[in-house]
Amino acid sequence: MAIFKVAKCAACGRKLNTTQKAEVCPRCGREMRLSTNWYISFTQAGRKYIKAIGPQRRMAEDALGKIRVEIREGRFFDKAPSTTWDKAVEAFRRHFRAHCSPKTCLMYEASLKTLSARFRAFTLDKISPQMIEAFIAERLDGGVTNSTVNRDLAALRRMFTLAEEWGLVEKNPMRHIRKLKENPPRTRHLTQEEVNRLIDACNQEWLKLAILIAVETGLRKSAIFGLKRQDIDFQSAVIRVRSKGNKMITVPLTKLVQAALHRRIEELSREKVVSQYIFPSPVDASKPIRSDYDKGFKAACRRAGIKDLRFHDLRHTFASLFYERTGDWKALQEILGHSDISTTMKVYTHLREEHLRQAISRFEQHRTTDSL
Repeated sequence: MAIFKVAKCAACGRKLNTTQKAEVCPRCGREMRLSTNWYISFTQAGRKYIKAIGPQRRMAEDALGKIRVEIREGRFFDKAPSTTWDKAVEAFRRHFRAHCSPKTCLMYEASLKTLSARFRAFTLDKISPQMIEAFIAERLDGGVTNSTVNRDLAALRRMFTLAEEWGLVEKNPMRHIRKLKENPPRTRHLTQEEVNRLIDACNQEWLKLAILIAVETGLRKSAIFGLKRQDIDFQSAVIRVRSKGNKMITVPLTKLVQAALHRRIEELSREKVVSQYIFPSPVDASKPIRSDYDKGFKAACRRAGIKDLRFHDLRHTFASLFYERTGDWKALQEILGHSDISTTMKVYTHLREEHLRQAISRFEQHRTTDSL
């Protein structure tokens, strides 16, 4: 809560909140003019209020004191106007398009399509926790997984949080809605022998390279198939790409991958394919390859006799092989692009268990006696 006057610079238009008699503009150094009225500001239910009171400071102090008592006693009511669902969605859409990665934007858009089908008929102030719980039950009854429902809830929670900050809604109905419990992360991975078998089973050289990059760097599928020539620094032997969350990561290259990438670039030159991408689309070389790899990857898995394998599992394979050979959690975290090592240890629980088994084995080696 605050009491202030507004100082405005006549030269550049800069405004400041102040209690002084005069202010010098920090932008141009000119003298600023004070407003006649005193103002008060306070925050209630996530919404900030600024009100002009009058020419006397005493009036502002009295007004602010009265509001302080009303808030403390629960008698302050200044309801936000009813906001339609579409208006809130449009405001939310402008926000995440300006502040979120393309992948996050797509996730929000997919959830908003589902959420709008359920809540478009209501204004925000009419959407209650009970309605949201009913939505969750309907989604689960329809066979949707807990993780999918959680993505929808994440979008709804973010939209209501912003709407509350912007004064579009007085209460956030998502405040006490909890995430659903999800299944443990998938940890399917291959042995080195299975990796070799899978690569040998590929009919296309470019698919062999993509699989090799995945199991030698841990890069995600989107980063691999969107890889550009400019992302590869052969001199430093690294790849620099933006990964999940639009985060820039640097991944070291093994000599095997470096040689394979050199061959791929030479191959594209021989075929006179002009493209910035390492895996250009066969239809339009100015774009990266899209879904063409799915069919070839599944066929290679069948020929190699490998079941229940997704391309993303190759990232898990890299993590497993890397930890098995190095035992270095910190390096693995940085290569995978995780912000915190706890994320790495949470996702790769099976590696953590192996880490603990190795630790207890080392502990046991120093036992001084075999008897209790």
